[in-house]
Amino acid sequence: MNINWPLKKDDYRYSYLLAIFFGLIYSLISLINHYNFRTHALDLGMFNQAIYSYSNFSPAYFTQGLNGESVDYLGDHFSVITIVLSPLRFVFGTFTLLIVQIVAMVIASIFLVKLSRYHLISPKFSFFLVLLFNCIWGTYAAISFDFHTNVIAACLLPALIYYHDKQSVWKFWIVFVAMILCKENISLWLFFIALGLLIRDKAKSMVGNRRILLTLTISAAYFYSVVFLIMPWLNAQDLSPTFKENFLIGDKSVTETMLHYLRNPSELFNSLFQNTQGNVSKSKILTWSFLGASGLVFTLLRPYYLLMLIPILAQKFLSLNGHFWDIHGQYSIEFVPLIVLAALDVVVYYKSSKTSFYLMVLFCISSYYCSYREVIKRNATNNFLSFDHYRCDLNRSEIEHMISIIPDNAVVSSSSRLAPHLSFRNKIFCFPVVNEADFVAITLKNLTTYPLTELEYLDRVKNVSESKDYQLLYSGNDCVLFRRID
Repeated sequence: MNINWPLKKDDYRYSYLLAIFFGLIYSLISLINHYNFRTHALDLGMFNQAIYSYSNFSPAYFTQGLNGESVDYLGDHFSVITIVLSPLRFVFGTFTLLIVQIVAMVIASIFLVKLSRYHLISPKFSFFLVLLFNCIWGTYAAISFDFHTNVIAACLLPALIYYHDKQSVWKFWIVFVAMILCKENISLWLFFIALGLLIRDKAKSMVGNRRILLTLTISAAYFYSVVFLIMPWLNAQDLSPTFKENFLIGDKSVTETMLHYLRNPSELFNSLFQNTQGNVSKSKILTWSFLGASGLVFTLLRPYYLLMLIPILAQKFLSLNGHFWDIHGQYSIEFVPLIVLAALDVVVYYKSSKTSFYLMVLFCISSYYCSYREVIKRNATNNFLSFDHYRCDLNRSEIEHMISIIPDNAVVSSSSRLAPHLSFRNKIFCFPVVNEADFVAITLKNLTTYPLTELEYLDRVKNVSESKDYQLLYSGNDCVLFRRID
């Protein structure tokens, strides 16, 4: 295959530089969004509140929900990794988790290069593998929407595969533990990843296969313990609330739901394309088309990667919550490393053939086209190529002055866009929930009002302003601050 490349055959500098380049792109998206008050109570505010509590050696509670109840953080998101990350907040402040997420993206690209080198894939193929990872829409959808621990887990997958292939036992287990601690459902994904690796490596080292069998056992035990025992105990419920609300049919149990799908395979198949009313879902069809344009065919050529996709496809398309089906948000990130790792495997299997190279180039182009058209240029939050992305649509001086007035230990109710900047405290509510808040900090322009309409939201602001319990402490064009009357 004679494709010109400006560096020597063993020089991977362009691939590493590409990883750093995209890290800078992600920084422009994520950090600028936070700086311009375009992150939200759900979910960066929730995670910031958790790392604040853990860094102070206190249990973490989630108080920014729509109902304002105080919920055990691990009972809502069993993301133990936040305990490990919490000391970093003393260095990076409210930007901490966003920086961690960006670094994880870069690490994923770096380990794709390491995998390429280990499997003797040439620099030009390595370059396009990194490019494909950073062109697929799931990366932009995730990085432009706050912080989520499943993004960290997805970005660690190339490292897990690399250390498995190299038989670096302790490093494999360190990455495995880091992944499984990211979120409760990652253990189920790791179970299917291990199954796929067991099939892929069936004729290879028995030592490696024993390690994968142990991985299967730990993953299954962890998933069952956390989802069916620990989280329900923390929430005083019979099942993890997220699992119960999003995946169970009616009043059916987990077993009954699984048996229902097994007995009705046509309904299971239709659920991949239809909404809960039985009509074709435009969101699901769009997601399938994006998967096709991003290189899903690579997983068909190496079917054990398709096996690894099963829990991700189920999470995406069998959920009763329409937010899961969409191309936006964090629920597509797990597709990205699996597609790229499958592409790498195709390159290895077909010995760096010209066809596999052109397929990668084609999918780099088509995937970035989809990312740019439907995700990047969607709005100022996503579009790092637009001047509007770098402008704050609120009066920054007013907002910063208002935040400076609020004592660090005060109980606060704030607009969603302010919450991530105010979440380093034990208790904070997301307005319109007020409860026992000492201060109510509200934005008046370019509102994020979910689940209320803008009129309903402004009506709640009026209620606070007319309340006998609060007095106006600060008023600007874009924000107001109320203080509880003692």
